[in-house]
Amino acid sequence: MARIVLRKKAEVLSEYRFKTRRSITIGSSKKSTVVIPDKNISENHCSIVQKDNHFELEDNKSMFGTKVNGRPITVYELQFGDIISVGDYSLEFKQDASSSRKYAQGEAPRNLLGIYGNFEGKKYELKLGDNLIGRDAVNPRGEANDIVLYGDMTVSKGHAKITCTQERCTITDIGSTGGVAVNGEKLGQFNSANINSGDEITIARTVFRLCEGDSENYARPKRYDVFVLKLARGLFSLITLALYIAGAAAVYKGMEGVSIINSKTHTFTADADAKWSMPGIETRQVPPEYDITSSPAMADLNNDGINDLVFLDPSGRLCAFDGKTGAPIWKSVEIFNSGKSSPAIYDVNNDGIPDIIAVSDSSTLYVIDGKSGGEILKETLGGNLSELSPAVADLNGDGKADIVVASEDGMVHFIYNAGFPALKEKFTEFVDGPIYASPVIVSTDRIAPVVVVCSYNGCVYFLDGKSRTKKTINLTEKTGKSHMMAAPPAVGDINNDGIPEIVVASNVPQYLTAISLSDFKVLWTYFVEPVPPEGLKHTSSPIIADLTGSGKQDVVFFSANNKMYVLKGDTGYPSGELLLKYDLPDCKRIIGAPAKCDFNKNHVEEIVIGGEKGSLYVLSPSIDAGDVKVLAQIQFNGAPITSSPIIGDLDGDGMLDIVYADAANTFKKARTNVKDFKNRIVWQSYLGNAEHSGGLPARTNVSYFYSLIGAGLGTILLLSVIKVILKMRKLVKRPKVVRL
Repeated sequence: MARIVLRKKAEVLSEYRFKTRRSITIGSSKKSTVVIPDKNISENHCSIVQKDNHFELEDNKSMFGTKVNGRPITVYELQFGDIISVGDYSLEFKQDASSSRKYAQGEAPRNLLGIYGNFEGKKYELKLGDNLIGRDAVNPRGEANDIVLYGDMTVSKGHAKITCTQERCTITDIGSTGGVAVNGEKLGQFNSANINSGDEITIARTVFRLCEGDSENYARPKRYDVFVLKLARGLFSLITLALYIAGAAAVYKGMEGVSIINSKTHTFTADADAKWSMPGIETRQVPPEYDITSSPAMADLNNDGINDLVFLDPSGRLCAFDGKTGAPIWKSVEIFNSGKSSPAIYDVNNDGIPDIIAVSDSSTLYVIDGKSGGEILKETLGGNLSELSPAVADLNGDGKADIVVASEDGMVHFIYNAGFPALKEKFTEFVDGPIYASPVIVSTDRIAPVVVVCSYNGCVYFLDGKSRTKKTINLTEKTGKSHMMAAPPAVGDINNDGIPEIVVASNVPQYLTAISLSDFKVLWTYFVEPVPPEGLKHTSSPIIADLTGSGKQDVVFFSANNKMYVLKGDTGYPSGELLLKYDLPDCKRIIGAPAKCDFNKNHVEEIVIGGEKGSLYVLSPSIDAGDVKVLAQIQFNGAPITSSPIIGDLDGDGMLDIVYADAANTFKKARTNVKDFKNRIVWQSYLGNAEHSGGLPARTNVSYFYSLIGAGLGTILLLSVIKVILKMRKLVKRPKVVRL
């Protein structure tokens, strides 16, 4: 049978072997059998037709004509060995032969095969006589190069010459700068060496192998001692595979995150998880008189990717339990707290692990290492601290955590650089007591961190954490109404000016008052209840939430008389504006503070609150309908819920959980059907949103944004790797053999 070898100069581009087809076309059209993408070649340039026992070449009225052995033709009967010229390309009509064919001396074709470098996979056919090699089509002496190594700047324009006779081949370095080597031995300029079949010839940075006959050996170089050269292909494959896996993993995780973001909970459910428990925690009889109790906190303390639970029990022990197994993480720490103040969570010593900040009845501040349970700081402070929770943030902008603790008798303690004993500094500011409300820290990009302390005497104190200056607003004087405040304020931007406001709640009588932090003016004051139930020292804190999905924040407050109030945050009425009022069913009194979460992922936040009869409520206020939908009412053991709930994925299953404590010292978990990021924390601790606590720790695995970024970067990485692979495949692409 016959075959056609397509070449451009000495480079063999492809080979076509006749098998069953009796005619082929040659041209620049993609419909041609032999496609040559060159503007000097007509779309249907010429054709070859098998007729009886011979092949006939016909020029199809091409623009620049067809030549055979240098002579123009119209119709021509091909003979083996004929050279067909179309533009700058040649097609040799040859007899098909197997690789086992034996040639007479001097008849076997000689080829240079690229086996390493930029021209790996290329094949160049050597002719008898001189074969000039260079970077450009013409060398500096004006001679046409037979083997052109385009684009490689390490190849000289006139680099080398291979001279072939019937007996042997000789290579000569004709003055190159990149050099020529044979089997690893450099020739030197203008020197020559004989080369034989199987020899490896280095021209600049490409290694070729000389082959004779129809055999082709593209195996990697074997006659070089350069370790990197031998391993280059394997290393490239390993690196490419690693990058491909990394890109695929990033895309998978990113798309998983996007899927979680877009997952919708059509019908929200929350059920008591009866299987979840913490062994070793002793329950107690509900005392005849009780108030708020310590709220639990959630954080990944042992860095295992699953959140853990931290709490203070009434016996004065600070405990940490594995969120999934319930096993203790470390031995409980005795800090002698009666279980009314709540721990705060923050990476105080900048080691990447959340730490625990708590106070004792003996006026001592503890900072406990989250991973080991060891003491980072134990500091004795003045005043009665037992019922007020600490607040943590970077107050002075030095990148280190600072702690604020208030006492009932009006001492506000600042501990700067609390996680670094050598840099620790204390400062105490005095305000008029009594103080029943825990301090909060307002920390945003627009204003310097401000500590807000609400007093039972009607004053709100604003303490600048950096300058240590104090501003006082007397609400009794400003509003003409008595403000006995016993709950921490809510923080949020209710008028969309980019600067948060605070909303404070008074106890007797009950008022809600909004104060602007931009100019320290009272925006409005709303009358809630004349007289709350007796026997309560503390009341529930208000909360600011987006209840409409419009981006505007409104105020939610739970009166101790089991009533829910929703007030418009941005209102022009100085007396406030009530949007709706709702009586919680079967609730009795409300003591603990609420939490919020967008369970339905519709940009409308739901409210979570516990009642005195032991029910946990998930509420969805509807402003337009003027009503509240109870999404879930979860009943556990009936003990009064006296803590603030926390919300997050506690057991690492990728579903949000709600955890709370009650007056019987039991901790309960409600399972929801809301899919979210593994280890996601929505509401971390008492007053646990970012505005209250000064920021969640960096280890909290919450990032919708990074899921999108991860998917995008992973896609870019994958496409880049594929592009490199395709480019390398193009570089190492050997002449294709097509059977027709």
